[in-house]
Amino acid sequence: DTLADAAPPPNVEITPAGATFSAFQWTIYSDVAIKSCDWSKSFFVARDVDKCKSRCEILQKCRGFSYMKLTKTCYLKSCVDRGLAVGLHGVDSWIKKQVPVSNRDECSASRG
Repeated sequence: DTLADAAPPPNVEITPAGATFSAFQWTIYSDVAIKSCDWSKSFFVARDVDKCKSRCEILQKCRGFSYMKLTKTCYLKSCVDRGLAVGLHGVDSWIKKQVPVSNRDECSASRG
């Protein structure tokens, strides 16, 4: 299988009962752009990928982003299921996944 053959991740995930979301997991696709799903004024200049991640994490609508390294431009995406454009040198795409953490796990972690 190649990346071009891989099915894009679904937009909807089932949340386990009693889970809360407190973390994000990111998947990177190098030299790949997420097709369409831009929304009005969803792009901005960012000196690094961490700025794109931070903005995407606080926006519930954001499912991922494509980052153009040469222009340092971040394009936030409202969906990631319309396919990926491969072979785009200098463009990396990141897909956000919320990671469920149960309240019990959070309590255990805080106690050390």
